[in-house]
Amino acid sequence: MQELINTLSALTTEEIYRPLADFPVNIWEDPLISFSVLDPESEINEEKLSSLKETVRGLLMASKEEPIENIKFIDALCRLGVSYHFEVDIFTQLETMFGVMVLCR
Repeated sequence: MQELINTLSALTTEEIYRPLADFPVNIWEDPLISFSVLDPESEINEEKLSSLKETVRGLLMASKEEPIENIKFIDALCRLGVSYHFEVDIFTQLETMFGVMVLCR
């Protein structure tokens, strides 16, 4: 017990050595600081996005002919997480398909 007390008192009186960590420079600082929303590339990306939206909207409208394929396509859009771009189109197609199915019974 006395040895433990001596060890603890020695630790409190002596300087405790703690090694310093020498980490490399953060690689993410510079690119993110210089990011700008008004970048000319953002306009190009907006044009690509609108072009891709129109392509997918065309595929969605073309899939109306086959109800099973239409449901599979809507499911794929939902699973990919891009269905929010086409909510109105999806809603009207589902309403049309299931409205007709309910009336046919």
